[in-house]
Amino acid sequence: MNPLPDSGRKPKNIRDGNLRLMLTLFRKKGILSILEASQLSGLSKTTVNKLVTALLAQNKLLSIGKGPSTEEGGKKPELFTFNSSYAYSLCLTVLPSAIRGSLFDLGCNLIAEQAVETGDFLTYKEAVDICADLCAALLRKSGLKAEQVCGVALGCDGVVNAESGTLLSSSRKSWGTSLAIGEDLRQRLPFSTTVYVDTLFRFLGYMDASMADNAPGKVITLYADTFAGGAVVDAQGLVHGPNGYVGEFGHMPLEPDSFSICSCGGRGCFEALVRPDNILSYAQIIADDHPDSPLHTPAKSGQLDMHRLFAAANEGDSLAQAALTKACGYFATLIQGLTLLHDPDEVILEGLYSNAGDFFLTTLNETLDALPFYKAPRATGITYSHLTFASDAHVPQNVALGAALYVADDYLNRRLAAESAI
Repeated sequence: MNPLPDSGRKPKNIRDGNLRLMLTLFRKKGILSILEASQLSGLSKTTVNKLVTALLAQNKLLSIGKGPSTEEGGKKPELFTFNSSYAYSLCLTVLPSAIRGSLFDLGCNLIAEQAVETGDFLTYKEAVDICADLCAALLRKSGLKAEQVCGVALGCDGVVNAESGTLLSSSRKSWGTSLAIGEDLRQRLPFSTTVYVDTLFRFLGYMDASMADNAPGKVITLYADTFAGGAVVDAQGLVHGPNGYVGEFGHMPLEPDSFSICSCGGRGCFEALVRPDNILSYAQIIADDHPDSPLHTPAKSGQLDMHRLFAAANEGDSLAQAALTKACGYFATLIQGLTLLHDPDEVILEGLYSNAGDFFLTTLNETLDALPFYKAPRATGITYSHLTFASDAHVPQNVALGAALYVADDYLNRRLAAESAI
């Protein structure tokens, strides 16, 4: 982590950048002394001391007492930490069967949550009203004041133009298209704040990319289950594109002549090909080619599930391995295309397939290496998600966490540091 260069910079801009650096450092590292902050930031102890003093006065850092002496002895250093309760974010996830609200502090610690079950006939206006009501309810539940909220994040299950806050298309077809959901929610909220709108998959990807070994390099996250999508994250943050279609990987057609119909109406999209019912149907078709497999009977009778398939493949079962090799082919074709488009440092697999284990990941890498494009040494790493997807309940939890991180990062990196520099 390097200080901003002095060349050509006005003193106020330098201080603004250094304050942003210091806030980010304390948030990520936790508890630090002046000396430790100086060593990690590359700034002098005198500069760090001035920055910390300013941030203490603004209640953005907290003093937590003295630390232990060094091995050489001497005066015990004073320790400081980021004040995660300085502000809070409200994160909403609009799911097919529910709308979930979560309240986080700036350290992305969950403070409170509440969900409202929704039916198939939920209208757009009802959804916006529920989102606003959840925000108000969470503030009442926590005892916080509206002015303590630094932003509201709304994760949607459709195509989103994040720049304009527009829900271009939702899985709820009755809602129509090009909905100004960000502005509509802002108008409905009982307080004034910034509203961030994005897809569920992008918020997931933002969280995962922040945990990647090579962060802040370019990362592609790829979620696959009943639905599929993802995100592209680089050093500047989420990549959206001018129309909001970046990350709609599930709807990339891999086999246009396929009989597998996607939720978008297309044929042979990645989502349709790798969703559980399609892979399990393939296992049913090839079951008689593997009569000695313990999965033969459950596969034939439709009693097989993906987790059992994953476990059997890792134990060497031929039927399970054949079915997952089929899925690997679809993943490899998509990843090859994404690599040509984005040239990422890493591709992170999220969702159901992140539980697949060694056989799937090894076979996927072997399949990629066998493709003509990868005759040259491949630099892109393929890894499983850092998040947990053991059950359906983990998806909205992970989305909310990613949304909270997104709001906190924006608040700290842009607005909070700018306020500190005034």
